[in-house]
Amino acid sequence: MSYISATTVTHNEAADVVRAIRSLGGADELLVVDSGSTDSTCEVAAGKAMSKANVSDLIMIFDTPWVLDEG
Repeated sequence: MSYISATTVTHNEAADVVRAIRSLGGADELLVVDSGSTDSTCEVAAGKAMSKANVSDLIMIFDTPWVLDEG
């Protein structure tokens, strides 16, 4: 049986992150990699999106500065 991991990279996407996670609902695992959002992207992904996503195993959220922003 196949195991599917999906990844989405976000930056200030609080308004759209739920829709993005829902679109990946067939995955067994979802990684949300946030690139230093200043809005509530991570909180929305961790809370509201997790309860509405159809991801069978888990959602992991990584909040890290975007490497190109370090100048």
